[in-house]
Amino acid sequence: MAAPQVGIQKRLIVCGLQGEIKILINPEIVEKRGTITNSEYCLSLPQYERKLIARSQIVRVKYQTLENKEKIISAQSSYAALLEHEIDHLNGVLYIDY
Repeated sequence: MAAPQVGIQKRLIVCGLQGEIKILINPEIVEKRGTITNSEYCLSLPQYERKLIARSQIVRVKYQTLENKEKIISAQSSYAALLEHEIDHLNGVLYIDY
């Protein structure tokens, strides 16, 4: 979930990644590789149907932790799509815009 989805105008996302809850502050995609197409939807837009979206197969995201430490996380497949989807929210882009 991206902070703007709940009315908080901050560049912050919270999501389940690789078996744990992650909080990413100021996330920025620093690398994208490959392409994968999956069916996608958004809890913020329950009135819309699922849609096939092309996302990156692999992403690397730079972010800050709650302790103000800079980190980079690598993700692939559905985790990569999740990160791209949530970061899109921070940039004012919705899956229906694709």
